[in-house]
Amino acid sequence: MATQRAGSAQIEDGDGIRYYRFRPRNLYWIGDKDTKPPYQRAIFQTIDLWNAHVYQTLRAIIAHEQPAVVHTHKLRGLSPSVWTAARAACPGSRLVHTCHDHELISPEGTLTGRLGQLAMRGSGWLWPYQAIRRAQSRSVAIVAAPSRLTLERHTALGYFPGAQSCVVPNSHGLSQAELDALYVAANRQSGEYSGRTRLLYLGRLDRIKGVDVLCAAFEQAVGARPALQLDVAGSGVLLDSLRQRYAHLPQLVFHGHVQGDRKRELLAAADALVVPTVGQEVFGIVIVEAFAHGKPVIATATGGIPEVVREGETGFLVEPGRVECLVDRMIWASDNVTSLRAMGPACLAAAPAYTLEAIANAYLTVYGVAHVAAGGPAWMAYAKQ
Repeated sequence: MATQRAGSAQIEDGDGIRYYRFRPRNLYWIGDKDTKPPYQRAIFQTIDLWNAHVYQTLRAIIAHEQPAVVHTHKLRGLSPSVWTAARAACPGSRLVHTCHDHELISPEGTLTGRLGQLAMRGSGWLWPYQAIRRAQSRSVAIVAAPSRLTLERHTALGYFPGAQSCVVPNSHGLSQAELDALYVAANRQSGEYSGRTRLLYLGRLDRIKGVDVLCAAFEQAVGARPALQLDVAGSGVLLDSLRQRYAHLPQLVFHGHVQGDRKRELLAAADALVVPTVGQEVFGIVIVEAFAHGKPVIATATGGIPEVVREGETGFLVEPGRVECLVDRMIWASDNVTSLRAMGPACLAAAPAYTLEAIANAYLTVYGVAHVAAGGPAWMAYAKQ
């Protein structure tokens, strides 16, 4: 089940899967939230505390399908009424939920800024928001998240009492066959060195991702080591201002949004990926994308990132928001390219744990546990943003 921006409800069948899409009644579609003013977001969140239209729609769908397992992902735009609908329409089904971010704790889905800090403290200002989600989460039988830290943050605040919990990481989006092909390519390129130490940033260009801190650090590092190069790939609110501010540095190249072959080319050419986020990153998919290309990662030790990066083996961890820490590590990378490239085999060895097959099998195990407990037919309903 998925939401859509507009139009009447749709049902599609393909490859043995039935897809339901509909437009929940609210001020706007959740995908358009970043373009809306604060007062509209506040009204949206009020309706999204428990959306009656979503409840009615999903109750009818779940009653028709009679699933043994209902697996929910992001609830923004759907609200916890999904869980209530599942209980009402199919009392014998088992609920599985994956926490991809902190949306159950904070309306923004992150734990940064004033709102995020209020959420972490359980502030009374957010009591209705958290209380409804906390109460409804009692229905969840199994809760998963890409990192152990994310699970612990939710359970520490009283979410999912009594539920079984498990860590299911995110995938780099490659099958094992595609990963094998990259392994061959990485070995073919292992002896090549351009004379420059190339660092790569992949992601949104906004402050929570720390890209402004990275660029400031690079300006200092390249002054000491002119052979450094930083490729910045991504779009966002800071793109134009960063391009203008660092136009005097030919070693700092802004590529804008990239995908497909261009993204793979940049990863293949890089000596290391830099992940300078200052937010509470739940996982960091770009990290395992780098591993798939045999590239180590210089990342901030925040959120779930330390659960993915093995210090000195698949990368290095630095303190978030500290320019001097990034400067030191980039200078080290320039002086120790051979050591940096020698980490490639460990990165490639870590990548199979994040293939599409590995993640699918992990969830199939979760479904199996839930299905045995629930009984009934092998139907599964899947709900997402």
